[in-house]
Amino acid sequence: MQIKKSIALKFSLWICVPLVVILLIVSFLMLYVINKQLGRYLDKNALAVAAETANHLDKIFLQTQGLCHLIADGLETTPRRIDEMQTYTKNRLTSVHQYCEEIMGICVAYMPGMQGGDPNYNMYIHLLDGENFNFMEWHNETIDYQRYQNWFLLPTIKNTNCWIDPFASFNGKLLCSYSVPFYQTIDGKRDMGGVLVLDYEVNSFVNYLKELKLPIGNQKCTTCLMNPFGLIIASTEPEYIMNETLFSLCETENGIDPKDFEAARTIFGRNNETDMPSGNGKCVFKHTRILNGKPCDIFYQACMNNWVVAVVVPTDWRKTTLFPIFIKSTLLVLGIILLLACVIFIVCHHINKPLVKLAKAAESVGEGNFDTVLPEYNSEDEISQVTKSFGKMQTELKDYISKLEKSITMRERTEGELNTAKSIQKDLLPHILPPFDHYDNIIGAADLIPAHGVGGDLYDAFPVDKDHLAIIIGDVSGKGVPAALFMAVTQTLQRNIGTGQTSPSAMVSQLNQILASNHETNLFVTYWAGILNVHTGELHYTCAGHNPPLIRHADGSVTALRERHGPPIGILPNKKYTEEKRQLQPGDMIICYTDGVTEATNAKMEMLGEAKLIQTISDPKIDNPMLMLITVRDAVFEFTGDAEQFDDVTIMITQFIKNSGQK
Repeated sequence: MQIKKSIALKFSLWICVPLVVILLIVSFLMLYVINKQLGRYLDKNALAVAAETANHLDKIFLQTQGLCHLIADGLETTPRRIDEMQTYTKNRLTSVHQYCEEIMGICVAYMPGMQGGDPNYNMYIHLLDGENFNFMEWHNETIDYQRYQNWFLLPTIKNTNCWIDPFASFNGKLLCSYSVPFYQTIDGKRDMGGVLVLDYEVNSFVNYLKELKLPIGNQKCTTCLMNPFGLIIASTEPEYIMNETLFSLCETENGIDPKDFEAARTIFGRNNETDMPSGNGKCVFKHTRILNGKPCDIFYQACMNNWVVAVVVPTDWRKTTLFPIFIKSTLLVLGIILLLACVIFIVCHHINKPLVKLAKAAESVGEGNFDTVLPEYNSEDEISQVTKSFGKMQTELKDYISKLEKSITMRERTEGELNTAKSIQKDLLPHILPPFDHYDNIIGAADLIPAHGVGGDLYDAFPVDKDHLAIIIGDVSGKGVPAALFMAVTQTLQRNIGTGQTSPSAMVSQLNQILASNHETNLFVTYWAGILNVHTGELHYTCAGHNPPLIRHADGSVTALRERHGPPIGILPNKKYTEEKRQLQPGDMIICYTDGVTEATNAKMEMLGEAKLIQTISDPKIDNPMLMLITVRDAVFEFTGDAEQFDDVTIMITQFIKNSGQK
């Protein structure tokens, strides 16, 4: 047994191949759906993380603003002396730190001349370092914070509160501040007294930068806090803090990607009317250095102070995490299917063993060994039924072969007898047609093509006397051996009756009487007999239900002898037939035929017909019987083509050459 043709292998493939195809289709559909769902989930989650982070920061900013304005109002209503500032600032820092733990410092900076008329710069700073309070007091004109420090300069110029970008304090810590101008009334005139500043450590904001957890995989997402100009104030990646802006991160070795730069402008409101960050959204970056040049999606949310919280997510995280999981899962399932295929193959191979043995036995029986012993299979399943059925078939086949051999022997014997009958029937037909030795003005040709081994058509041409020639054609009803025997009887009788008889009607009447009176087979013969004067061309003829012969004249015209003088012979005893007379001209040909010619049928079940026959014989170039015979015969079989021949085809042609003038 060849494994590639085994049922076990085919059955395994029939089960596993569709499973693999279904698995791949379902896997790709699931991958597509999961990929889309994860994308929507991540977009929603990333925006939620950015919004949540911004909300936490906004709470701190609101607390800071409220506390800062409250203290500023107190400085205006209750001015403080120089000796009170240390206690005052410490108490205020302690109070605000209780409300907002992120506030780690307070600073009161007076305008020159605004504290008791002191013309010097007066600044009081109190910082909380762990549990220790550090107080600093500056009264030095050289510390010109009014000119150089943004935390003082911006609120005094704008005359409004300001959030100050991170800066390095005197102790080296990175601080960011909220500055509020406060006012004092001196000599009835309300004027700006100075600036109140609350300080944060930048590191405190990092605690509020919530990291986005990806649903799958171990790739990291970065969360940043940026000022309105894109400077990274706080980040989960420390190396970016105060070192990069989002715009600088768009610069790579190959220059700035215009699309990335435009996306950064969109985040920071450079394309809107306010020219400041607002709202939230998502922007796609292709070459930013935030993730080492990898494409990323930035989800952003603007805070109340125009700072921006940005969540940076790798664009390809689904591809780099979902695809490997998909491939591993698919390979695992494929491995399970392969294992299943092996199990199915082994089981089917075991079940298939009896069939293999039965196949070998069947092959032996097919080679003629009908006594081959079939394998035993002790079970009541389908294989057992097949084995029993095959055994029954083996016995019946053996009997059938025995009967067939006997039948073949009988058929060969019958075929031999039919061949002998065919030879006898052929011998009954004339072997010599005109010209006869004593008829130099008559020539002829004839052919009979039987549809089966033997047929019922007949033709004859023999001299009645020295001046007359009998021309006869007939068609026995029926087929096969009975028709052939009836044809043989008719052929024999017509010669006996016709010799010396110059009247075709008398000959046909006598022949009909004999055939109709002495048989009970219900067979009959369509019959046409003509007696031709070989010297003058005078033709006497009688038609007993046969196809009308055609006279083809020398000029190509055709005349049909359509007269009928009675029914086919062998039907009505005592029937007297009449006859007609026709004068032939030199060159005329009498074309006699059976219905196998005009009723020849092609594959479309169309008949040749008399009109087609007349058209075939009308060519005047056909000037002798043999050429005419070949032409008609070829026309018949060219028309039928490969269609089966249903009837005998018989053609006999006699040509009158010249008129000798004798009677």
